[in-house]
Amino acid sequence: MAIRDGFTDLMMVDEEGKIEYFYVPMPEYYDFRPEELIGTLPQQQYSNLYEEDSTLIKAVRYGMTIKNYPQELVTLEGKRIRQVSDTYCIRNGSDVIGAVEIAYYDKEYSVEKPQKGDCGMKTKPLRIDDIIGSSEEMEELKRKFRKVKDLESPVLLAGETGTGKEMAARIIHSSGRRKTKEFVYVNCGALPENLLEGILFGVKQGSFTDAEDRQGLFVTADKGTLFLDEINAMPLTIQGKILRAIEEKRIRPVGADNEISVDVRVIASCSGEIDDILAQGQIRKDLYFRLAVIRFELPPLRERGDDVFELAEHFIDELNKSTSGKGIRGMDKKTTRFFGKHDWPGNVRELKNTIEGAYFAAEGSILKFSDIESRFAKHEAHRGNTGDTVDDFFDSPMTMKEYVDDKLKELIEASLRRHDGVLKDAARELGLTVQMLRYNMEKFGITD
Repeated sequence: MAIRDGFTDLMMVDEEGKIEYFYVPMPEYYDFRPEELIGTLPQQQYSNLYEEDSTLIKAVRYGMTIKNYPQELVTLEGKRIRQVSDTYCIRNGSDVIGAVEIAYYDKEYSVEKPQKGDCGMKTKPLRIDDIIGSSEEMEELKRKFRKVKDLESPVLLAGETGTGKEMAARIIHSSGRRKTKEFVYVNCGALPENLLEGILFGVKQGSFTDAEDRQGLFVTADKGTLFLDEINAMPLTIQGKILRAIEEKRIRPVGADNEISVDVRVIASCSGEIDDILAQGQIRKDLYFRLAVIRFELPPLRERGDDVFELAEHFIDELNKSTSGKGIRGMDKKTTRFFGKHDWPGNVRELKNTIEGAYFAAEGSILKFSDIESRFAKHEAHRGNTGDTVDDFFDSPMTMKEYVDDKLKELIEASLRRHDGVLKDAARELGLTVQMLRYNMEKFGITD
């Protein structure tokens, strides 16, 4: 590939996915501050990278090797970086103790500087008919999208993590009258609070030390759409300015004396139950009621029936088109049966990552249950003496979540007994952090 004629960087993470070594020959290309990288997670370096999508995190969690993987990433300062990477897990015997990734770039075209504040990723336009799924829930959602696509009112997308809120926002934009203008995406939870206001509204030169004139995302999205992902993660003070921008169609850059007129359709998203978000004060009620003029609840995958099989087929087809040589034809019966019974707590994103992991692990032309089993069940060494196998799940009346919770509780109790209640040792055996072990102990009512 031509891209391999450029330059490379290398990043290594530990068993928790935290960066412990890196080689970045040209950090100015990526807005990286090398002295701040150690101890952080890969997804903290980009505004459009989720934990579940990081190839390094996948390698650590699932022991995956991922080769020739193309990505377009957006730095916190708005640069788009196009790379192809090879990612390998690091093992000590059978245990995964870290991962290393080699990324290949061509400096002539791999890095695109932001257009004065642009943090959005440009992808091919999506249409309502591109939505995968023929369940009643999704057909009703498509019908509602068609009714609101040309309206100017704000939109609030609610739903569990992984249900496809960003895709829904892009579809509403690219199906409506603003489709020829910018769609600008920003993850409100990924950006540091001290940068968020300037990124959204812009900065006036001299407003603080080393400040330069910078156009905000509201101006970048003028005449188009601004998607505020995870708006409930945004500080309440900035939420108030978002409300004013929506109502008055005017913004004031940081340090500026004058206001700027903007014409932007705002689409926002929240993850979790809206009632809980409001009760916890994560979102201003006045902003919520302004955004919720048009509100959509995206259904979780467990309520979408056979859509899981349509989506699985779609993801396999996409991987066949984007990678070289695999040609996977489908899934075996055991995998299909499992997919139909699993309740998919991570929703479409979990399904996509499961398919991707199985795809790269598969040795034949069919995805087998053995290619995904490690994602859902502990190794036999961690099972204690229960004698259970995944087949027992199929014969049980429990949902997948109930079954996994029950087995996880047994595993935790058995590990604590083996290590005389020493949390650090039990956590290491179970592949959990001590904090996550404590969380699960509280969840299941397990005492020290």
